[in-house]
Amino acid sequence: LTIMLSAISVKNYRLYKLFKSSKKFFPTQISNGELLLAMTIGVLGMIVILAAFQATEPYEPQTEASSELEIDELYLFCDTNQEGLFIGLLWGYLAFWLAAAT
Repeated sequence: LTIMLSAISVKNYRLYKLFKSSKKFFPTQISNGELLLAMTIGVLGMIVILAAFQATEPYEPQTEASSELEIDELYLFCDTNQEGLFIGLLWGYLAFWLAAAT
């Protein structure tokens, strides 16, 4: 999703450059380097958020007894306290790219 939004943002930037010079109205090009730079910035932002999440609040395995399991069986799952915060940050970051793309 981040790569798609980065590419959409670059396309909108190209349209901005095109209509900015609408009096001359000549074809505008975006180089592969500009496209790669925009996509790299988009993906690096996502990587920074995910790395911060894993560094500050990694998932920890927890066990829980359940009535649906046998007596000697435990339910093993991974949990964290701040999961909602980082999911909100990720969605906020994607919403920023979507707003920037429009």
